[in-house]
Amino acid sequence: MLSRLSEMKRILDAIHDPQIRIVHIYGARGSWKTHILNLLMHDHSISQKKFFLSFEQDIVAKQFLTVHDVMTSISLTTGIDWSKPSILFINEVQYSKNLIALISEIINMPEIQTCFVLTGITSISDHEDKRISDIMIHPLSFFDYLESKNIHTTYLHIDSYSPIMMQEIVHYRDEYMTRWGYPSVVSASTAEQKIHELKAIIHKIYDKDIAFWFNRDEMLVFETVMNDICQQSWSSYKHIPTAKRLWITSRLMMKYKNFLHEQYLIDTVPYFCHDKKSELSHQETLYMTDNGLISYMGKNFWSKLHDMTSIKTFIYNEIIKHIDHKDTIQSYQKINMSSIDFLIIHDLSKLNIIESF
Repeated sequence: MLSRLSEMKRILDAIHDPQIRIVHIYGARGSWKTHILNLLMHDHSISQKKFFLSFEQDIVAKQFLTVHDVMTSISLTTGIDWSKPSILFINEVQYSKNLIALISEIINMPEIQTCFVLTGITSISDHEDKRISDIMIHPLSFFDYLESKNIHTTYLHIDSYSPIMMQEIVHYRDEYMTRWGYPSVVSASTAEQKIHELKAIIHKIYDKDIAFWFNRDEMLVFETVMNDICQQSWSSYKHIPTAKRLWITSRLMMKYKNFLHEQYLIDTVPYFCHDKKSELSHQETLYMTDNGLISYMGKNFWSKLHDMTSIKTFIYNEIIKHIDHKDTIQSYQKINMSSIDFLIIHDLSKLNIIESF
């Protein structure tokens, strides 16, 4: 049985904090944000009256223009009384392009007694506004995944490393690297069910998110762009030459890149050294946070244990989930083309170096 106890605690603490008026739960599609929202709807520790609204089924989201539009529409849909203490759960807010800004206006109205709990794809955090709590939900980390299989990970830490234990979990690592830590994929009991769940998640990205953010002409070349990015994963990457090679505009290439970044499907890792007089590479590295996407695009659901790109992807995913939010992770390439895979920068004077092989 998979649970989200630690995430639920953080969210409930935010909901019970009288200073916080908007709790925003965000993260990759398939990480069980909607599942968490449903758990909260039935949580008896929340005393306020609860209301629920979802844009999940709205391919063409409603474009609210004013605060009056929002309040009138939601009142008619849910029956909410804004002047009484209540919690409004709104799922998939990214499908209404300016809803966040309008809700931020609503909570400034002194007569409003409603707290908003939202799910979306990207952060909305304004660190100056203490009334907004942004909480990121990751798919299962590898250690969470092992715990779900009742495998205790005490002997996998650096200070108590067990080679025997590592040999025993190799096939679990292979599955995790191939299909990633989506809870619905992990909890499926057969390989066929796991592939079905993974494809369902990817299809939602195709059917919902791409259809919402791109027009018809832009969508026609999307799969071509995705295949190209998958092939170039973990390589020096420039979007303008890529755009020319694929016969598309650099503006559209950047639009794809930004979209994929917001969907947690790619990331860019800047090189640590930027001084042209020193060891260098000045190009960004395009990092494909596989998430099962490469498996899906390539229809390749077999072993990735000896694929260096996949292993780097796996290591990066685990590092990024466990480092402090103030830390940064970068890569470093010397002028002789030798490299350090990852540098974790804690402050200006302290670095941790991690090499994946």
